[in-house]
Amino acid sequence: MKFVLLSLLILVPSLQARTLAEAAVLQAKTLEAGCIVTGERVGGEVSFALAGRAPEAGDTPSEKIVFEIGSITKVFTGLLLAQAVVEKKVTLETTIGSLFDSKLKFADPRIAAITLKQLSTHTSGLPRLPGNLDAGAAADDPYAHYDEKRLLAYLTSAKLEGEGPYSCSYSNLGVGLLGHLLGKVYEMTWEK
Repeated sequence: MKFVLLSLLILVPSLQARTLAEAAVLQAKTLEAGCIVTGERVGGEVSFALAGRAPEAGDTPSEKIVFEIGSITKVFTGLLLAQAVVEKKVTLETTIGSLFDSKLKFADPRIAAITLKQLSTHTSGLPRLPGNLDAGAAADDPYAHYDEKRLLAYLTSAKLEGEGPYSCSYSNLGVGLLGHLLGKVYEMTWEK
């Protein structure tokens, strides 16, 4: 948290905030819309705060508000990859084929050859979303139903277009797959 506070203070050098919440209040004044949510532990005390406009929050205490954090999870996944590399559990050149059961057969061998680095940098050649995402999806949470069985069904039948190396193309599928594979490496779910 101190790094985040330091980052905020570097971005806005005129701030003389003592806490992350104070820095957020000052920074939120520059927002045209939205809010900044903070959670900070100082010593043994944890505090939560909301700064800016969040009309949907109403009178709900800051620590009880549920936010969708969306693409920020890609940062967490990248950090998990870095940790796994430092711990020598994988390398950036580890392929997805090597992390799945060896009995798994891919219709396109280029899928099995995708590296963890390519997943993290959006250069895998995988599309933004898997072709079988919509089947059974709920409008309010389109990813909730998408389990490993559906992921493997997609990966084993998918074919990449063209030949690598691929240019950068944003892929929720690729980073989600990376998170799933890192969970396998650590023998726990991504959430844990």
